[in-house]
Amino acid sequence: TLSVNPGELKCSEWTESDRSDIHIENKEAPSLQKTAEIPERPTCNQKDKEKSILIVDDNKVNTQLLEVRLKKMGVTPAIAFDGLEAIAFVLNNNFDLVLMDINMPVMDGVTSVKLLRQKYTKLPIYALTGSLDDASISEYDAAGFTGHLPKPFDWVKIEALVTSIQ
Repeated sequence: TLSVNPGELKCSEWTESDRSDIHIENKEAPSLQKTAEIPERPTCNQKDKEKSILIVDDNKVNTQLLEVRLKKMGVTPAIAFDGLEAIAFVLNNNFDLVLMDINMPVMDGVTSVKLLRQKYTKLPIYALTGSLDDASISEYDAAGFTGHLPKPFDWVKIEALVTSIQ
């Protein structure tokens, strides 16, 4: 008996074979001859990949709410509490999305996004804010935010955004 635990194979790379089965023959004990089918190669979509989202907010209640809801959506959240910490997280990790508060200590969201955009031009970064007047939205757009989400949180919009990222 041979047991092998290869771990999770869902998104593994497979080599192709032109054989549909493997014939195992034991010449010493012909009754142990077996034919085993090669399993079909599983498909691996981008949807199968677990999404990683950075939450940036100095309010612990907000971060906890987002963390719980995102985990229920199958997301791996990370949390930063100011814009400077967010930059460090982005430099050292691969995130699919960043949800960033605007008003924070140490470094605000607008300054943080301006700095991140110098290197990470395509990373989706959404402003989390209660300031949704035209002047504020123009400021967020000019800073380089991909979009904005309201506070208090609109869970329908957040879930739609999370399911749309690839």
